[in-house]
Amino acid sequence: MSDVMAVSSRSPVRKLRVLQSLVGALPALKAQFGGEKGLAAVSEMADEYLRCVSSGARVDDPEALLARRRPLWHKLGPFRSPQSDIERLETLRDMHRGQRVFVLGNGPSLTKCDLSLLASEYTFGVNKISLLYDKIDWRPTFFTVLDWKMGIPVSNTLDELMGTIKFFPERFRGVLPSSDETYWYSARPFGQHSDDQFEPNITNGIPSRATVLMTAIQQAFFLGFRDIVLIGVDAEYTIPPTVKQSGPDHFRTGVKLHLESTADDDPNHFDPTYFGAGATWHDPNVDDMHRVFRAMRRGVERHGGQLRNASVGGALDVVPRVDYDSLFD
Repeated sequence: MSDVMAVSSRSPVRKLRVLQSLVGALPALKAQFGGEKGLAAVSEMADEYLRCVSSGARVDDPEALLARRRPLWHKLGPFRSPQSDIERLETLRDMHRGQRVFVLGNGPSLTKCDLSLLASEYTFGVNKISLLYDKIDWRPTFFTVLDWKMGIPVSNTLDELMGTIKFFPERFRGVLPSSDETYWYSARPFGQHSDDQFEPNITNGIPSRATVLMTAIQQAFFLGFRDIVLIGVDAEYTIPPTVKQSGPDHFRTGVKLHLESTADDDPNHFDPTYFGAGATWHDPNVDDMHRVFRAMRRGVERHGGQLRNASVGGALDVVPRVDYDSLFD
């Protein structure tokens, strides 16, 4: 009987030890949760996560699942992927050694590029790239997602990504379904040391912060791409007056942390409905975003590649610019 299947027959404490063997170290559970009641609650959530790992299916109520899981993740830190998934991810290493890939941001400048030129290129899409599909006749070669708020919207677009290799974070087990095209990865905190800011071997976990694009860049590098070109990365944000703000000024930017759009007037993405009426998001902290892109440039270059910015306009000047059209001469 496998470890996953054996979990249900064991005590809460033993169950968590099994979980630890599957997904990595969970720090000081008793100290953090206190007593058997706290351990039992964590055990139930851990058991739920393991069922999602075992089945690979999407649960009936993914929103409720995320509501339960998010506090666990914030308390314990991101879970490391099971060994079988790490080994499967390893099979992708350097499969595109030395080749070029375009990583697509979702800024308004994306549609200023002649996207038909990408039909025969390797491409990496993120988040709500599906809103672009009615304007192009190709689909991204690769796709990834990270932010907690993106799991549900992305789940409704996967039918249009047949043939696309998808990288999903462990937090979305049971929210996004597994398939032969799905590879699960572990996110880890973005640290102070360079080795904790850029990870060439993503089976060790991917340093993540500020923007999903840093995750895509590291995944692309692991795949072997050594010429990584950004487009549609404007790296600047405007908060429309129609957006409701609440909570603290967490990043000391003059913008409150929690944001809710009340109209389809999003100026920060290629489609005004991207964060349209009813969408909830957070202060994007553009300064931090620029710091992260600077770290991505250093990491790619340190390991023998190049990161270039072919976006039309925008504010991302910490990555060397290149003219988009010149790349196809």
